[in-house]
Amino acid sequence: MEILDEHHIPYEFIDIAHDNNLVEQLGWFIPVIKVNDEMIKSPLNFNELLPKLKASL
Repeated sequence: MEILDEHHIPYEFIDIAHDNNLVEQLGWFIPVIKVNDEMIKSPLNFNELLPKLKASL
């Protein structure tokens, strides 16, 4: 995700399409990203999300 890269926030993109356990856990949301140990699913509101993520670093 370009916006996270621009803000130097490390993340992992989670491909839930091939993981039935994650689909059951999170529902069918794309994209899903993992920052630290938190799974964040769409819709991604970066105006609210960026300050929270920056504070957690």
